[in-house]
Amino acid sequence: MSLQSIRKAALENPEHVAIVHNGLKINYGGFAAAISYAADFLRQQSLEKGDTVAVLCPLPDSWVTVLALQSLGVDTVCMLTPSYIKHLSLNDVRTIVVAHGYAGASILSEEIEDGCSVVEMPEADFSSTEHSSDMVWDETGGHIVFTSGTTGVYKKLYYKAELQQARLQERVEYGRVRPSGSCHCHSFGMWTSVGYKIPLAMWQAGACVYFDERDDWFRHFRDIPMSEAILIPDMIPQLLDYLQDKPTPDPLPDFKLHVTAGFLSRDLAEALLSKVTSRLIVAYGSTETNVAVLQSTVSDLDDMHWLAPTNFHSVEIVDESGEICPDGVEGELRVRLNSLDLQCYVDDEAASNKAFRHGCFYPGDMGVCRANGDIRVLGRSADVVSFGGKKLAVAPIELDLQRRLGVSSVCLFSGVSDEGEDEIVVVIESSAWPPKVQLATLSKELKEFSEVRFALLARFPRTTSGISKINRRELRKMVFAS
Repeated sequence: MSLQSIRKAALENPEHVAIVHNGLKINYGGFAAAISYAADFLRQQSLEKGDTVAVLCPLPDSWVTVLALQSLGVDTVCMLTPSYIKHLSLNDVRTIVVAHGYAGASILSEEIEDGCSVVEMPEADFSSTEHSSDMVWDETGGHIVFTSGTTGVYKKLYYKAELQQARLQERVEYGRVRPSGSCHCHSFGMWTSVGYKIPLAMWQAGACVYFDERDDWFRHFRDIPMSEAILIPDMIPQLLDYLQDKPTPDPLPDFKLHVTAGFLSRDLAEALLSKVTSRLIVAYGSTETNVAVLQSTVSDLDDMHWLAPTNFHSVEIVDESGEICPDGVEGELRVRLNSLDLQCYVDDEAASNKAFRHGCFYPGDMGVCRANGDIRVLGRSADVVSFGGKKLAVAPIELDLQRRLGVSSVCLFSGVSDEGEDEIVVVIESSAWPPKVQLATLSKELKEFSEVRFALLARFPRTTSGISKINRRELRKMVFAS
C-alpha cells in the first residue's frame, strides 16, 4: 500500500522529498505527519466505513485528505466543482471535504443535494514529523475516477482498495520506478486516471512527484531535475513557444518525456526532440486498464505512430465478427484484460456491456497491425468519415492536415450540405484563417472526397474534466448547427 510505503520512507529517510508543489518541497516526514493529522481530524467527523466522500482541495492537500479518508475505510472522489456530484449522478455522496477558506457552505449549498454536509479541512501542515498512535497505515477505502473520452459523456470507475497493492506493484514494474526517480505530473487532478495512478506508484517506490498548478508552469519545466514527465499534446505548444527563443539547454540526464491522451504531431515531436529530450515516449492507454497497453520511444519520426504492445497486455485488431484482422487491415482495437483491470462502469450497465466483453476491453478505437506486431491507433471508432459508401479513419488525415496548415488542431467530419449532398468538413482550430491558396490546394488533394468545406474556430470545445480532450461530439454540433 502507498500509505505503508510513505510511512516507511518517513521513518527511514524523513528528509527525502516526496512532493514538490509549485516549487515548494515537501519531504516524506512532513507528508506522513500531515496525513496522520488529517486522519485524526476526519475521525472526529460523522463518517462511516463505506461512505463516499467528495474532496475539493489543492493538489497536496487533496492527496493528504484522500489518503487519510481511505485509511478510515472511506471511498473518495475528487472533482473540479461540487456540481459534478449531480452531473455524475453520485447519489451516495453525503459529505464534501473542502480546503480551508474554500468558497463556503453558502455557495456550496446551491450546488449540492439536501442532507449533504460540508467539512472544511484545515490547511495541511507539512512542517511537523509527529504521527498519531491511532493512525492505521492501510488504504481500506477505494477511489472513483471518471472519464469522458472525447464525447463529454462521463463514465465512472471504482478502484477497489483490495486490488491497490497489486495494481501499484504492476505500475512500479511498468515504469521501472526507483526511489531516486521523480515524475512531473503537472496539475492532473485525482479524478483522472493518470492523476491518480502515477503519484501513488511513485510513492509506492519512495520516489518524488512534481506538481505544478501555476499558469506559467512551462517557465519552470526545464529547470526541474526530474527523471520523467507526463504531458498531453494540448500542453506542448505552450512549452515550445516559451523555449523557442531560448538557447537549447543541455538534455536532462536520462530524462523521459511521456506523451499520452492524444495524437502527437510530427512537428511537435521534432521540436521536443531538439528542445527538450531525446527520450520521447508515445503511449496509448486508458482509464480502464492499469498501465499503458501500447508505447514506443520515438526514434524515427516517420514511424512514431506505430506503437509496440507492452508486456502487460495483449492487443488485437478485430473485424465486426470479432475475428483478428490480417496485417494491414483496419479494424477495432481490443485489449485482453488481466485480473487487475476494471471490468465494469459504476451505475452504467449498457456502457459496461459494450466496453467489456468476453474477457476483453473495447476502448472504442480503430487500429491497424503490421507484421512485426506494432499497432497504429487510427482514432475513435465513431470518428470515421463516410463518403460515397466508403469509411475512412480520420486521425491520420487530421494529423497530416494539422502539420501542413501549421494550426493547433484539425478535426474532420462527414455530413450533409444544405443542398442535401454528402460533404466533408475540415474544422480548423486557429485564431486566423490559413491562406486561401493553401486551402484550395488541400481541397484538391483531398481527392477521396468531392465536396470539402472548411470551418474555423479559435478554440475547440474540450471536456471539462479529465485531461481536456477535444469534445468531438460538441464540436460536431457546433459545426453543423452553423
